[in-house]
Amino acid sequence: MQIKFPLTALLLMQLLLWGCAYAGESKESDNILSITNNAKNLTIDIHLDPDFYKEFKIDKDKIAAQEITLKNPQEKWLRFNALDHESLRSSKGYYSQVWSPDYNYLVLPLGRFEGFAIFTAPYLQNHMERLVTKQYYGADLVPETTLKIFSEFGPALWHEFVGWEGEHTLIIRVGLGNDLKKFWYNIKDNRLNGHKNWGGRVTQSQILVVEPPK
Repeated sequence: MQIKFPLTALLLMQLLLWGCAYAGESKESDNILSITNNAKNLTIDIHLDPDFYKEFKIDKDKIAAQEITLKNPQEKWLRFNALDHESLRSSKGYYSQVWSPDYNYLVLPLGRFEGFAIFTAPYLQNHMERLVTKQYYGADLVPETTLKIFSEFGPALWHEFVGWEGEHTLIIRVGLGNDLKKFWYNIKDNRLNGHKNWGGRVTQSQILVVEPPK
């Protein structure tokens, strides 16, 4: 016995199947947190780790990322590579407040025990302009400066982003286990305040420009 369905019923079933298939797709924009610095025409794209996607929606300041890139309106890009990406990914060590409140500084984590990378906006803009001039697609981004807190006679210390105070003072927590202490680093004045028995190290670096793919 052959069962016949009305044409309208068949159309409804097809639409339902299409709808289920579409709902299962993830748009790229849904997996990227874009944080734009309109004052400097620079955007940070944080590519989210799908294994932690639900946690991302709950707390945007504790993010598991797969990749971080900086881009300008010309779609030139600078790729940020943390020194210990896995420690940040597994502990949701990335965060959304990457720009200072005055939009003059960008701060990204290098690793839970590696500290932070600090960039000034003019530094980033200068290297974006170099990419345009040299007709490069992009480059790997090396920190302009790095901040790391250390204990002279102890093990490496855990670093954790807290937030910002004022226009350009970075607040972090550093330590081991449950014993984490706050530090305040005024980037503009290069002044570090915090636990008296621990010291801070700020080092200069350079950017590495790579050839475009052939």
